[in-house]
Amino acid sequence: RGTTSQKLVKMIRQAGAAEVHMRISAPPTIDPCYYGIDTPSRQELIAASHSTEEIARYVTADSLGYLSIEGLHAAAGEVRRIADFPVVPLKQRGNLGISGFGLMGKFPAEPTLMLPLDTVVDGRATVIKVDVEGYELGVLEGATHLLQQTRPVWIVESSGDTVANRNVISRFVEADYCLYWLYAPFVTPQSERSGPAEMRAKGDINILAMPRGQVPPWDILPVQDDPVWPGHVRQFPYLKRFGFDV
Repeated sequence: RGTTSQKLVKMIRQAGAAEVHMRISAPPTIDPCYYGIDTPSRQELIAASHSTEEIARYVTADSLGYLSIEGLHAAAGEVRRIADFPVVPLKQRGNLGISGFGLMGKFPAEPTLMLPLDTVVDGRATVIKVDVEGYELGVLEGATHLLQQTRPVWIVESSGDTVANRNVISRFVEADYCLYWLYAPFVTPQSERSGPAEMRAKGDINILAMPRGQVPPWDILPVQDDPVWPGHVRQFPYLKRFGFDV
C-alpha cells in the first residue's frame, strides 16, 4: 500500500540508507478486486491515477519499478506474448529476420502481440514450416500441444551449427520425432545458375521432423545424435528429381 510504503522508505532512510530503490513484485493495481482485498473504488488506488514517477515521489523513493504484465505471465509459466518489434520503414528491404528482430535498436520499437503457435493452429495441421531467422526455438516453446498431441510434420530452418539450432533438435528428440536434413533451394531448375556452388548459396538447410513411424518421401540424410550440418548440395541427391544437377 502507498501509505505503508511511504513509512517504510522513511524508516530505511533513518537507518542510514543513502538511496532507496523500490521494486514491486506485481503489476500496478489500477482497478478494484472484489475477490481479494476489499478495494471499493479506483480513487483508493494510487496507480489508477498517477504515473510510476509520481508514485515514487509520493512514497519518497529514489526510484520505483513494478513487475510487467509480460513478467507476470512468464512467472506463471506462460510463453511471453509481447515483444518490442522494430518499426521498419517499407523502403528497408530484407526478410522478416533482417527487417525485424535483426534491426533491434536501430529503429523505434513498439509492443507487438506474439501469439503461441498452439493458439493459432488447429488440430487438422499436417505440415508446419517454421522460418523466423534464428527464433525457431521460441516458436516451438509455444507449440507444446502441437508437438505432443497434433504431431504434424515440421520443416524448420536450421542454417548453421548454433546453440539455438541444437536446442531445436533436442526439443524434437524429446517429443519423439525422427529428424532428417532437408535442403530447400530458392531457385527453380529454369533459373540461371552457374552450378552447385551458386545453387548452394541460394537455399536453406532445414530440419525435417517426422513423427516416429512415418517415412520420408525421399532418401535423405538422418540427423545424427551429434549432428554435423551438411556442407554441400551434393548431399541431397533427391534434388535430381526436380531437375537440379547435383
